[in-house]
Amino acid sequence: MKTRSKFVKPDEVAKLWGIQKQNDHMTFEKFSRAMRYHYKNCVLGSVPSQRLVYQFGPKGPDYRTDNPNFVKVKSEYELHSENIYS
Repeated sequence: MKTRSKFVKPDEVAKLWGIQKQNDHMTFEKFSRAMRYHYKNCVLGSVPSQRLVYQFGPKGPDYRTDNPNFVKVKSEYELHSENIYS
């Protein structure tokens, strides 16, 4: 299963990204345009028929790790995600 993320408060995400990039005029429209750039590179993809839901593509970051704490958190997240997307 691929990990999926949903933006519950997209305007807040864009605002935080604007702060990170020192851009006071960041909107979700501008932020999502930048995200679409990563579709072409297979780093990120949208989930068809699900609004504001995204997943990493084949060239996205690999979250495998030897840290047992991370694995535990990831496992709990995956269980939660399976319940949401089933």
